Amino acid sequence: MVPMVAVRGSGTCGCVEPPASAGAWRATADRGGTMSDTTFFAVAARGLEPVVRHELATLGARAIEQVAGGVRFRGDLGVGLAACLWLRAGSRVLVEIGRFEATDPDTLYDELRAIPWEDHVLPSSSIAVRTTSRRATIGHTGFATLRAKDAVVDRLRDRCGARPRVDKRAPDVPIAVHLSGSRGTVYVDLSRFSLHRRNYRQDGGVAPIKEHLAAGLLALAGFDPSRPQLDDPCCGAGTFVVEAALWALDVAPGLLRTEDPALAWRALEPGRFEACVAEAVARRDAAAGRRDLRVRGFDLDPAAVARARVAAERAQVADHVSFEVGAIDPSVQDSDVALVVTNPPYGKRLSGGDPAALSGMIGGIRRGRPAARVCVLLPEATARGLAADAATVVDVRNGPVRCRLVAFEPADAATHGSDGRASSPRRVALRTSDPDIEAFVARLRKRDAHLSKWARRAGVEAYRIYDADVPAVAMVIERYGPRVCVWEYAPPADVPADKAAARRRAALERLPEALEVAPSDIVFKVRRRARGGRVDGTTGRPARPFVVREGPFRFRVELDARLDTGLYLDHRGTRAHLAQVARGSRFLNLFAYTGSATVAAAVGGAVETVSVDLSKTYLAWLEDNLALAGLGGSSHRTVRADAMRYVEELGRRRHAFDVVFVDPPTFSASKGMSKNFDVTRDHGTLIARLLDALSPEGRIYFAAHKRGFRLDDATIAAAGGFAEEWTGRFRQPDFPVGKGRPPPHRLFVIRRKAPR
Repeated sequence: MVPMVAVRGSGTCGCVEPPASAGAWRATADRGGTMSDTTFFAVAARGLEPVVRHELATLGARAIEQVAGGVRFRGDLGVGLAACLWLRAGSRVLVEIGRFEATDPDTLYDELRAIPWEDHVLPSSSIAVRTTSRRATIGHTGFATLRAKDAVVDRLRDRCGARPRVDKRAPDVPIAVHLSGSRGTVYVDLSRFSLHRRNYRQDGGVAPIKEHLAAGLLALAGFDPSRPQLDDPCCGAGTFVVEAALWALDVAPGLLRTEDPALAWRALEPGRFEACVAEAVARRDAAAGRRDLRVRGFDLDPAAVARARVAAERAQVADHVSFEVGAIDPSVQDSDVALVVTNPPYGKRLSGGDPAALSGMIGGIRRGRPAARVCVLLPEATARGLAADAATVVDVRNGPVRCRLVAFEPADAATHGSDGRASSPRRVALRTSDPDIEAFVARLRKRDAHLSKWARRAGVEAYRIYDADVPAVAMVIERYGPRVCVWEYAPPADVPADKAAARRRAALERLPEALEVAPSDIVFKVRRRARGGRVDGTTGRPARPFVVREGPFRFRVELDARLDTGLYLDHRGTRAHLAQVARGSRFLNLFAYTGSATVAAAVGGAVETVSVDLSKTYLAWLEDNLALAGLGGSSHRTVRADAMRYVEELGRRRHAFDVVFVDPPTFSASKGMSKNFDVTRDHGTLIARLLDALSPEGRIYFAAHKRGFRLDDATIAAAGGFAEEWTGRFRQPDFPVGKGRPPPHRLFVIRRKAPR
């Protein structure tokens, strides 16, 4: 466990201080410190992350990092409490307590029990544990939650002689655990309850939009609280209207909540939150006298308008907004309105939602509000049909429904109000729609959703998601545990550099959102050919190796320092097969690279392995991979040698090996070779010599990656062997073939001919 927060000592609760060596816990700050450098995570709905990032910056947060599903930031506890009080678009504020590695529930229990929970929770307080996961090694979040709760309770009972109560509905100190791959992070939920709760809406009607989503969409649409002009033509429960008024009147959303944050968390100093509240009250009172708001809601349903008026009363903004039963009349133009934001009824929320009717409604709004930017929340499929003339779109989620906020610029191109000032100065993150980029994102999501399920079932942490599936976005994208590696195929010489760079930026900008990963966990590389035809294998960045699982195997991979990663994913099926056939065998791996095939054979029960490669770097890497499997020693030898020369000398040792795996490069001219290697020219001679060293029932598995490769059957037959093509026999879901896509490699099995 690597702790992120060290808090005040045990005080007078009677708990026994843990010894300094307890578990894997290491304090990173002195106890009793000011906690001026705490790590937080603000949870945000998909699409609202840039809004929350902007909000946190205004609150004084530091080291802000936007990731999929939220924003990570640093600051003192005052910043965290201010976020609980002021965030409009965020849904929770979590305080990071520590990080750990756990591949099973028992390890999770041990890691969490090592945390000094007596520094965080009084035995008289209540707790609840909530677990979320993303491609976690521990697949059952319910059982993970149970084990995490047991760890906290057992620790407190051992240290304090009493255990806290479990209260799932209103815990004093909520605890959140997030699992990603084999890694975990544990938090205290400082916000305690979801921040979308404002307590002004009791009956939202059939399909209300949540308050934090409404506030975030207003920010994305460009609502300016200094010039509060807004119409909502389908206002429903009035959430857009009320949220706009609260923002313009500088009312902290937390002032409307009756529930306090996690004030029972022992790290909080008494009176700290009260000071934040006092400041918020002063700001609210100072703005209460504003009379320049022009924020209005319209709806054809009288009951909806009645509910909206009640909501405005409860939020204490009724004197600043208005609601009307009816619709915007397109024949009556109002050029003073700068912004229209609405969430019209659509099929997945309500009956109806005919695209033609929606298109007509949007056209009528634009005619009636010719100077306004019109932003409409639509389900993803509907948005594709209606957004042809839209200027910008942003993907969001409205509960379980994938949606897009579609923005139409003013119908009369009047982008300025009557006073000459720009109408949308606070636009946060809307982006221009590019059909190729949209197709790219859609393909990524579809493939990732499908492959992640397969990968969890198979115990696979490294797999390919995308390989230039959309021709205009020529990239290869692979997952390696919690990280993502992206290679861009170098664009053709006739593609302008600025156009290629713009497409690259647009694709990379969408990756974190599409794959739900932090930007810092994405590594980008360009596949280029260096002089002489060889692939340049280094990037110049520092190495950051880590381990991924592949069924029963574990491999060290490196995404940063090299163009290659140390693991060829297209041979996953071959490795599984080698593990099955290698039991009791003598195994040879030629052009061994980092030895993943050797590990597979050794784990499968090979009594002897020999791995041959000319690279000291790869042989050292290979030995690391063997060590991960608890293997090594004289039974598993590495040989630094030119493969052709080694095989030539091997011919004197007849029947030396039972299983041979050969995965040669297409071309190699490395130092230390007697001559260069060309797979087309040299593979026949190589296999013929290997047949001399093969046991009577032995097999040679030969892989070829060169396009148009043809096996030299004549030379193999003359050496007493025969070949069978096994290409496609071990096909994997992340390497589809067909429709113009060839297999990633060809595979042949060569045996000795039976004597007549």
